[in-house]
Amino acid sequence: MRTPQVEGTKGSLKWIQTLINEYPEVINQQLAINNIEWLSPLVDDEYAEYRDAAFLDILGLSHLQSTLKGFWPKNGPQWDALRRSGNKYFLVEAKANIPEISSSCAAKNPKSVAMIERAISDTKMSFGVTHGNGWLDGFYQYANRLAHLYFFRNICGVDAELVFVYFCDDPTHISTSINEWELALSDQKTLMGLSKCDHTSELFISCQELQQN
Repeated sequence: MRTPQVEGTKGSLKWIQTLINEYPEVINQQLAINNIEWLSPLVDDEYAEYRDAAFLDILGLSHLQSTLKGFWPKNGPQWDALRRSGNKYFLVEAKANIPEISSSCAAKNPKSVAMIERAISDTKMSFGVTHGNGWLDGFYQYANRLAHLYFFRNICGVDAELVFVYFCDDPTHISTSINEWELALSDQKTLMGLSKCDHTSELFISCQELQQN
């Protein structure tokens, strides 16, 4: 599904659009990778965000559609940003304040719930998680992003990286310092039982610095 977005005026919607369209060098430098083709959210594409088959299409991975359908039900993660660098793929999730990291699974269909629970269980095993809470109720969005990283790397053999962008000192909504982010994210991982998150990156980007550029 392709979902056009309004031009953001506050919070993570505003800042991810600003970052990708006006200052991509900021995130490119933090990831230390050149030759990157940003695919979303682009101003010339109505700032559209993508999910399900559409996000595979825009990444050039349409051949994985049937595999994804067997892994995760319809209405999977809607990605804040997507990009490609050769045969490496980047899935980006952006947050601008701590309340945004809280979420719970809203699926009701028993088949969908069973599919999600199976995928989350396999993902936890791949990350060496033997205990922990919040994967379905509490930090579900973080969990389902990790599940899609697992899908790419472990099931499909695709070189994928999951990038979490945390905007700091947002003057448009709830201002969150880098220290507050680090404490909240440390607590999140502890509660989820995560001791390592291979092939993930956490980027802390100052909204004030973006405004000054």
